[in-house]
Amino acid sequence: MAEIVIPTKQLSVLDESMDLQDALKAFVYSEDDVLPVLDKTHQIFRGNIYLLDLYKHLAKDPNSTTSITQFIKNTNKYITKKDCLLQTLFQFGNLPYLAVLNEQHHFIGILRHHSFMKLLEKIWSFDHAKYVLTLDYENVDRAMYQLSKVIHRRCEVLGCMSLTNASPVGHKQLLLLLGQETTEKNLRECLRKLEKRHFKIDHLLTLP
Repeated sequence: MAEIVIPTKQLSVLDESMDLQDALKAFVYSEDDVLPVLDKTHQIFRGNIYLLDLYKHLAKDPNSTTSITQFIKNTNKYITKKDCLLQTLFQFGNLPYLAVLNEQHHFIGILRHHSFMKLLEKIWSFDHAKYVLTLDYENVDRAMYQLSKVIHRRCEVLGCMSLTNASPVGHKQLLLLLGQETTEKNLRECLRKLEKRHFKIDHLLTLP
């Protein structure tokens, strides 16, 4: 995922010491409506500032030179280099980008939403998928062996992702992407055999 992170030196960023007028000038040279705010060392991520919020304030006080700190939002909307794909997906929400931090929690750049979604499409081949299956395998011995023995004989597997690291209680879960050649009959048989081996069918989504 590192290859789609935009590094700090290629970004327009705001310094927390700026006032509103300084921030507006920074937005002029940026194509974004949202910019990250960093501390004076440009290492610590403080949050984001939205251009619309500045305009709303200026409408009331056109000559304002107030500090930008009162406009900071999304202070916890960041990921680290070690976060998995699912953790990243959950963090995005409706944000245009996420701040990316290194092991020392220093700001190193941003990950744009559209770049991340393109990466997911590339990894998961959604255009060729028919089903998304989520399995809980908390109580299954030799789970990967059992899964492979059952599912590869009957279903076309396009991708497999572990959700364990993203689970708040550490449940052992897998998300499987099944291809167009997977028939409904084979899928039902596969699910029956998985449940017999103590897999729990957490969710099954049929893609349009």
